[in-house]
Order: sequence, then structure tokens, then C-alpha cells
Amino acid sequence: MKCNWRSFSAGCALIAMLLMLTPLLRAQEATITGTVTDPSGAVIPNVQLTLTNNATQREQTTVSNSDGAYRFPSVGIGSYTLAASAQGFQKFVKTDITVTVAQTLAENISLQVGTQSQTVSVQANALQVQSETSEVSTLISGQQVTKLATNGRNIVQLAALGLGVSNNLPSFGGIDALTSANGISFNGTRTTHNVYLLDGAEQNDRGCGGCFMSLPSQDAIAEFRTLDSNYSPDFGIGSGGTIIMVLKSGTSKYHGGLYEFNRNTAYNANDYFTKRAGHERPEFKLNEFGGNIGGPLWIPNVYNTNRNRTFFFWNEEW
Repeated sequence: MKCNWRSFSAGCALIAMLLMLTPLLRAQEATITGTVTDPSGAVIPNVQLTLTNNATQREQTTVSNSDGAYRFPSVGIGSYTLAASAQGFQKFVKTDITVTVAQTLAENISLQVGTQSQTVSVQANALQVQSETSEVSTLISGQQVTKLATNGRNIVQLAALGLGVSNNLPSFGGIDALTSANGISFNGTRTTHNVYLLDGAEQNDRGCGGCFMSLPSQDAIAEFRTLDSNYSPDFGIGSGGTIIMVLKSGTSKYHGGLYEFNRNTAYNANDYFTKRAGHERPEFKLNEFGGNIGGPLWIPNVYNTNRNRTFFFWNEEW
């Protein structure tokens, strides 16, 4: 498509917007890096490496350089399997590597002498120490996001769990808190200096003095991370904290569910002073229904038969 001022179409505008957003979208993705060595500690060049997403079976490949180093950029969140093979060495396979948003993960590999028909399998440790960068951050996994109770379904309360965070959030700020209830400070910085990113796109409404353009349903979030200090200049939009949210994605299998978030006066004990004054409990009733479904997009015998190329996820609540 050729773009010029006389024939500037909506398609050209869309392409330009996507190009401008590309650095932001990449910034929230993770990187896996490491060095391949032999039993003596010498580096091994030209090693074939394959990184496989366990949920979608999508593969990324690379080759170690002359220093034995390799790098997988732009890795999405999820569980992965890393395989390495070279002539004269046993095949190496490491399973259950957990990758989180905006993470730099080191996975060094030691190959054993042997034939490629032999395989050394290693399972990744569940707990890993962040040693590749000096950033201070707080990660809340998708499972934790689902189970944590937030007041009024306000996901900003998740950001208040970050390291060095103080807040003046109200007891109830309304559903999603689009125009209020986002008063949190990272290490003493101003509450208006924080930046919220959803799949790499900024959610701050710059003309509203601290409002959001949109906030996702809590059940649509796959991962939530607060960058508290010393984070990468890739996230240089604001001088306070950076809050990163990643939406769930479909996998090679269909998954879905229905839910109801419910609050009612009948569940609450009366306030001591209200009861002593002979007053009834303040009435408060809230019912929020929702559901979601995700999986592969495929046409039998026509497109995506192996269900490993195109995926969808849909979440709705009211």
C-alpha cells in the first residue's frame, strides 16, 4: 500500500499507528538469553536451539554465536520447553520454563558429550532469582489475579501491592474506577506520574487529570506486574511506577468459564458506632456477572488444522 497526502486512507493511518506502537508492544515481552558450554566450561558455537510454547506449540529457533551465546527476544508470557543440539553432544531438553512479562531470563546450557540420539532432560526450578537486571518489581500471576479480592473489581488495588507503594484508595471507588480511585505513589513520587500499560498500550487519559481510558476485567488479565524502580528505559513514559497488564490469550485447547461477583448488606456485620447509635447497616448491593472463552480459530481440513497458529480470547461482564 502506497501512502501519500492526497490518497491518505484509513489503512495507511492504521499501519502508521501500528508502527508507532511497535516499541511499546515489544517492551512488555520477555527475553531468554544464555550461554552454551561443554563439560569443561568451553563455549560451543553453532548450537541449534528451539524454544516451544507449551500452550500453543509455537516454535522459535536460533543458533549460538562464536561466543556460545544465544538470545530469544520478544517471548510472550507462558510455559516453554528449550531444546539444544549439536554434533558430538547429547540433545539437551529443559521443560516447564516459566516466562513472565518484561522479564530477562538467563538459561545457561551445559551439553554432555555423546550422540544426538541421547537426550538429557531437565525440569526448570519453580522459583528463580532475578539476577539479570537491577530492577525492583512485583509480579502477580494470572492465578493470583483471579483469586485476590479487590474492592469493587478495581484492578488498581493490585498495583497497591507493589514494593514501595503507598496509597489513599477509597473503601469503594466504583466498578473499574475509570475516573477515580487510582491514588497510589511509588517511592514517594506523584500519583499522576504513574503509567498503566495494557498489552503495551498506554491507558492513561492525559486530559482528565489521572483518569483511565479503559481498564480490563480482572478475569481477563493473564499477568500483572508493577515496575517499582530501576527498570529499563524502554518504559520511560512516566517518572513514577509503571504498571503492566497482559490480557489472556487462547491456547490450542478451548477453555472458558462463568462467574458472578456479589456483595450484599446481608454479608456484613454492623459497624460498632452505627450499631450503638441504633442505626441499621448501610445498604450496599452489587452483582456483576461475566464469562470468558478462549481457544484456537480453525476450519477443519482448510485452515489451522493442527490448532497451533491462530487463537482467540473473549471476556464479557456486566
